[in-house]
Amino acid sequence: MRFIAFVFSIVSLFAAIQTYKVSHKALYTSFFIGPALILMGYASVDSKVYSTLFGFVFLGLIIMTIVRRFKKKENGNIGSIVTGGSDMNNNLHRIFVYGTLMSGEYNHDLIASQVLEGTGFIRNFNLYNLGHYPGIRPSDYSDHVVYGEVYLVDDRILEQVNRLEGEGSLYILQHVEVQMESKTVTAGVYVYNHKCLKKNRIHSGYWKQQKIYIAYGSNMNDHQMLSVRCPSAKCLGTSVLDGYKLLFRENKAGNIYATIEEDSRSSVPVVLWAIDQKSEDELDRCEGYHSFDPQSSYYLKKTIPVNYNGESVPGIVYVMINYGKTGKPSDEYLNRVLTGYKEHEIDSAPLMNAIKN
Repeated sequence: MRFIAFVFSIVSLFAAIQTYKVSHKALYTSFFIGPALILMGYASVDSKVYSTLFGFVFLGLIIMTIVRRFKKKENGNIGSIVTGGSDMNNNLHRIFVYGTLMSGEYNHDLIASQVLEGTGFIRNFNLYNLGHYPGIRPSDYSDHVVYGEVYLVDDRILEQVNRLEGEGSLYILQHVEVQMESKTVTAGVYVYNHKCLKKNRIHSGYWKQQKIYIAYGSNMNDHQMLSVRCPSAKCLGTSVLDGYKLLFRENKAGNIYATIEEDSRSSVPVVLWAIDQKSEDELDRCEGYHSFDPQSSYYLKKTIPVNYNGESVPGIVYVMINYGKTGKPSDEYLNRVLTGYKEHEIDSAPLMNAIKN
C-alpha cells in the first residue's frame, strides 16, 4: 500500500506541473503539491486511510480538468468568434502575431494550418529585439505602430501558442484593435511582460525588416524598389531630411546621379523603407558600396537621424564619394526619380531646383 501511495504522490506532482504549464497560477498548482506531500508522508508509514487519499488525488484531477476548461474559456474571450460548418461548437480565436509565428519565420509551422485573415498593424506599442524573438511594450504615442499578421486559430492551437509564448509569465495575452486594409478587428496579442532596453527598439515596427533606409533618388520609385531591387521592402511613408541639400554629380565612372550634402539651410524630401538584411546587401551592390574597402566605393553608407512618426530615428543612407562636377542627369534616370516623387505625392520643386542649380 505504501507503494500505491507513492505512485499517487508522483501523479499529484505531475498534475501540479501540468497545471502550472496551462495556468501559470501558483494557487492552482498548490492544489496538487499539497496532496503530493501528504501522500509521500503516508507512503513512509503504516496507515489505513489510502481510500481517503485516493479520493483526494481523484478530486485533484477533477480540479485540474476544471482549471484547463476555465483557462480555455478565458482565452476564448480574446477576440474569439464562433464558426459555422460541420462543428458549430468549435471556437476560433483571432490573434495578431508580429514575430516568429509570422509566415516564413521558424515558429510559423505551429499556426501554418490555421486561417490567415490578412496583415495589419496595432497602435500605441513599441517593438523590441529580444535576441532570437521580439516583444512589444505599450507606448503613450499613437504614432508608434507594430506590423504583423492576423490569424484565426482553434482552441487546440491557441493552447499550444500560449505555451510557446509562456502566457501569463513571459508574455500576457491582451485585447487590441488591429487596423487591417479594409477593416478594424479586435484580436489577442502577446505583450512582453518585462522591461525592454531602449537601445533594442525596432523603429520600423517590422520584425523582418528592422532597418530604415532613406531614399532620395531613383529608389523612391516603387517599381525599382519593390519589383527590381528589394521585393521584401515595406514603405513607411515620406519624410524630410533637414540639414541636407540635393545635388546631381558625376560619379567616378562619369555618370551623373543624385547625392546629398550637408547644408544647414536646406532640406531634402525622402521616402523611408523598412528593409531586411537581404535588401540591404542588394542596395550595397546597386549603390556601389564596398564594405571591404569603403573608400573605393561609389557611395558611402552612413547612419543618420531622420524624422519618422514624430520622432528622430536612425536610418541608413548612401552618399556619393569620389565625385566630380555637378550636372544634369539623363532623362531616363530623371524620369525614374520624378515617378517616385509623383507616386508618393511629393512636391517636385526641390528636384527641379537641384537640376537647375
